[in-house]
Amino acid sequence: MANLMIYGATGYTGQLCVEHAVETGLRPVIAGRSEASTSKIATPLGLEFRAFDLADPSRIAKALDGIDAVLHCAGPFRNTAAPMVQGCLNAGCHYLDITGEPDVFISHLARDGEARDKGVMILPGAGFDVVPTDCVSAMLKAALPEVTEITLGFAGMTQPSRGSLRTVLNDVGDPPMLLRGGDLQPFPDASTIRMDFGDGPEEAFATTWGDLITAPVSTGVENIAVYMVPPVSAKPLLKMPQWGKNLLGSRLGQKVLNWYIDRQPAGPDADNLATGRARIFGRAEAPDGNTVDCLIETPEAYALTAISAIELLRRAGESAQPGFQTPSKFAGAEFVLELPGVRRLAEEAAKG
Repeated sequence: MANLMIYGATGYTGQLCVEHAVETGLRPVIAGRSEASTSKIATPLGLEFRAFDLADPSRIAKALDGIDAVLHCAGPFRNTAAPMVQGCLNAGCHYLDITGEPDVFISHLARDGEARDKGVMILPGAGFDVVPTDCVSAMLKAALPEVTEITLGFAGMTQPSRGSLRTVLNDVGDPPMLLRGGDLQPFPDASTIRMDFGDGPEEAFATTWGDLITAPVSTGVENIAVYMVPPVSAKPLLKMPQWGKNLLGSRLGQKVLNWYIDRQPAGPDADNLATGRARIFGRAEAPDGNTVDCLIETPEAYALTAISAIELLRRAGESAQPGFQTPSKFAGAEFVLELPGVRRLAEEAAKG
């Protein structure tokens, strides 16, 4: 059996991943910055643990000795991903993470050649971002091979974790982006649309999602837009004028937001994790006007992250593909449909 590691196991999502790994029969090495905190997670489960920070890639490589694949769960990934990737390249260890930060996807993609040379796989976005949306994109491409534009959307988000809040609110002053002709561009002023997730049209907001980087790799399509239906509590922030968002993005604004985040729940409670559902919609459009739609339903976003990330980690330990990989390239377009609790709700083709 492959030797697997979960780093950042003391965070909200990291703990979910550890719990799911053990439930499925895996015995990963548990790792994190703090020996005391990491041991509290590992010891009751009878798991090996290692404590190391990410300041020195050479030290990371030593800590990865004997590990075949690591799932990196310690964000914000813009600060932590690069040294962990370097450590993995030095150690010959496959790397997966659960990032949702597009700039991190870009930095990972830039290391594709180096990873291939060293026989190491780099697979970011192994959770809710971007597994379901990436697989929907790949399924749309299979259904409409001549597609040149993909529109994605998701709904059903519940309480975000503190780590996710920090990542999102750190970029609150930045306008949402889309991909046009392979270039990232700000959305036009009208950055909301009505999108039907099966229960009638809902207001969806443009968002800078990881698929702007991964969908072109998975499908070859270079025109991508992503929308989300946010939790009700987040709508006032999204509707805020740009000057207000800029204020929140200032140093003082960030201090206020961090104060607010520290007082929020760690993440969705057990009931939300067990009963929450998310829906992902995708539409492919070809130059002749033909379109194909796809709608799937998944478990709650953090629950799905634990399920998908651990399954991808298991597969990486068994048979990885060197270089930069997306979930659908590595595990197949219908990978998400193989996960427990996921179902396809609709797939329709229509003339434009």
